[in-house]
Amino acid sequence: MSRISICRRRIGLFVTLASLVLPAVAVGELNPADVSPAGVTGSRPLIASDKAGNVVAIWRELDGDTSAIRAVFRPSGGDWTTKRISVPAPSTESPALAMDRLGNAVAVWQRSTGDDSVVQAAIRPAGGEWSNPEDLSAPGELAFSADVAVDAGHVTAVWLAVREQRRVLVSSARTIDGSWTASQLVSVIGNPGAPTVAVDKNGDAVAAWQWSQGGFRVVAAATQPLAENWSPPEPLSAPGRNTSRPKLVADADGDAIAGWVRSNGDWAVAQVASRQAGKSWGEPTNLSNRSGNAGGLDLAVTSDGDAVAAWKQGSPDANLWSSSRPAGSSRWGARVPITKSWAGLDAAVALDEQGNARPSGRAPRRSRRRSSRSTSPGRTTTSSRTTTTSRSRRRSRP
Repeated sequence: MSRISICRRRIGLFVTLASLVLPAVAVGELNPADVSPAGVTGSRPLIASDKAGNVVAIWRELDGDTSAIRAVFRPSGGDWTTKRISVPAPSTESPALAMDRLGNAVAVWQRSTGDDSVVQAAIRPAGGEWSNPEDLSAPGELAFSADVAVDAGHVTAVWLAVREQRRVLVSSARTIDGSWTASQLVSVIGNPGAPTVAVDKNGDAVAAWQWSQGGFRVVAAATQPLAENWSPPEPLSAPGRNTSRPKLVADADGDAIAGWVRSNGDWAVAQVASRQAGKSWGEPTNLSNRSGNAGGLDLAVTSDGDAVAAWKQGSPDANLWSSSRPAGSSRWGARVPITKSWAGLDAAVALDEQGNARPSGRAPRRSRRRSSRSTSPGRTTTSSRTTTTSRSRRRSRP
């Protein structure tokens, strides 16, 4: 079995990670901490924090012939506590994590006992403990590739399911102190894939995903006002070329940004499209320059709408680039080179609530082994090797 070839490794939180989660603490005061149990394998780490500096992390834990999801929590200035939040199964995969600024956390994953694939979730209310896992997907259907978002206690999860021999995109929502709704269709067309979701302080949600159009994978999106149906899917990227998996962020008021990398036949371009709450999506904007061979795009946004994008471009020695957009504007600033020699890493970026940006690098998903992860309040991220730089922003607004 392939499991035998996986070496045992422990999840560690390193100085680079802690300095990003808690920027007010001097790096010299921070020490690495092993947070996973000894003797088991940890992989696919994810970490998030709230505005108070409380930190939650989850990862996939492999112990013998079973796997599960394990979580740790650390209150600001406190110690790490750990808990296994899923029941061990022959296969537990694809965890996703979200935490809002109030400290409410949600985790989702897919679990299989051999003949099934079920999307499950666990909730950790601010100041509380992790709930028992709950099934989100319907009994008897294959479900996988889940994502989740939370803001101001409003939660929305999306995932893929197989119904009547075709792939569909479905969702469920709740409040932190409520119950999950029955699953609801988001899209049944275009063989959807790679879904992602964002939610605002009012509980309104937006989802983005890939779908097939004319033999190509393009990015589509839909919106859902609180307790209403999803809007009809709307293509965001232009037809005729393939796109990468979409990235999606939204501020507290529901203004959303979707991003992806799209080939134009000669080179790959980093693109974004924006939508003000209650309005239509705008046309895609190119962030990277011509012949740049962009890749690894990531997005971040503050609660009041300041946004930043980071991507790598260039071959064979890729460089890291960035562009920012102030709240209330539809215009992105000039692309700015950040660092050179970014080959082998994807881009990742985080913003604090003052608009200070910290781009970092993460090993591509297929090669992730060790965990060193960066995040800012309300931001969830994952990586192996992490390299960072920062951009301070002086705010003119109160």
